[in-house]
Amino acid sequence: MRQQVYLEQKWGEPTGSGATLFWLQDPILIPTNDFQISCSVPSVSIPLTHWVITEANRTLQLDYPAAGQSQDILLPLGNYSVDDLVSRINDEILFDYACEYDEHVNALRLTNGTSELVIGTGTTCYDLLGLRPGQGSTPTPTSVHGLLAAEGVDLSGTSHFYIASNIRTRNRDPVTLGYSRILAKIPITRAHNGLERYSAPAFTFGIWDRHIKHIALDILDDDMNPVVFHGGMWSVTLEFDVVSRQEYPDRRDYREVLGIIHNPYGDGPVGEGEDPPADKRPDVVVGGQPGGVRGNPEGR
Repeated sequence: MRQQVYLEQKWGEPTGSGATLFWLQDPILIPTNDFQISCSVPSVSIPLTHWVITEANRTLQLDYPAAGQSQDILLPLGNYSVDDLVSRINDEILFDYACEYDEHVNALRLTNGTSELVIGTGTTCYDLLGLRPGQGSTPTPTSVHGLLAAEGVDLSGTSHFYIASNIRTRNRDPVTLGYSRILAKIPITRAHNGLERYSAPAFTFGIWDRHIKHIALDILDDDMNPVVFHGGMWSVTLEFDVVSRQEYPDRRDYREVLGIIHNPYGDGPVGEGEDPPADKRPDVVVGGQPGGVRGNPEGR
């Protein structure tokens, strides 16, 4: 029994966690224990209306230990170029510091400061600007301070979306590599404000659930955080199939499978943990010296 479920975000119920809830009029059920449910994601359509700079990653905290001051510079929300961000930092930075973008190394420089500067632990934009908390300035031969960002600028945002649900799948979580609720990974191939269309190959995966009466979907970024689309609406098609349950053979010792459990005396295989009879144990040298007595070390 195969069926497709067409889920449009605009027809679902938003939840407090950021997911969208859909109730099925007729639940998907397994008739007997001899069956299981498999799932696939044939097609997805997602508007790329999300922001690279959000409330979660917009703060640049700068500490000036010698002066006993600290400041928080808030980057503008949305999708901005590195030049826009450099201009915002220069409008607010203290103690004669100047921020510039070095395109040759793809990194920010903070130069010509008249006081020591340290990137504060409250900084949340380090993945965007490469300014790592704890990084400090050093004086130059002209007694001014400056620093080069520890890492490069990255304003590309998430490179893919994860479609997550309340369905317990046999797919693996990218963080823990354990069983997860992830249905699909969607690569982003278009620019901001475009429309990402994804068609999956004919691939199905098993799920643990024995009946499905509702589906809750949310879209996660590559840090596993919910994505906000600011009015854009996604569409996802799921395909369910009730198939015969797979039977797995009894577990066997891998050494037996590889043929490395054997009897060196030519009398057939030796089972796991089984010792050869005493009269068939190999002779060993007693005493540890060349020419010593050969025989059974236990005197048998």
